[in-house]
Amino acid sequence: MNSQLEYALKLRDDGEEEQSRQLFIELVRKDHNNAELNFHCAQTHDGMGLEEEAVEYYERAISIGLPEELLKDAYVCLGSTFKVIGEYQKSLDILSKGEEEFPYYEPVQVFKALTLHSMNDHSKALKTVLHSLLKTTNDKGIQNYSRALHYYAEFLDEGVKTD
Repeated sequence: MNSQLEYALKLRDDGEEEQSRQLFIELVRKDHNNAELNFHCAQTHDGMGLEEEAVEYYERAISIGLPEELLKDAYVCLGSTFKVIGEYQKSLDILSKGEEEFPYYEPVQVFKALTLHSMNDHSKALKTVLHSLLKTTNDKGIQNYSRALHYYAEFLDEGVKTD
């Protein structure tokens, strides 16, 4: 099975998405409870713009149980997929679950910010992305302003500080 998985991934990497998708569907049919196959099948659908079809594979992969390194990406991918198809609350719910399980995995935060923006919660979206930026950047210029940026992230809607 491992060589077929590798072949399906190679097809996808080589731009043969439809062949890869068909092979993944066949592999999942043969081994329905293989979380990794379901995850890669979902990603293949997702990458082809078939987000609605990807959802069931992502959900199955997560429910079966993925290794940690794939699970954190499954939360990001499923959250992003829900956002793309306009299911913003589902997107926020799955990204929040990913945040609970992987609080230091910053892609979850960035995709959560995108979802919050789509939900018109712009302040919370900007706050989330500012905190993520401040945690992850090595840019000296931004770090020089980290105190001010942390303040603004917390008090975006409060106006100008006057003390």
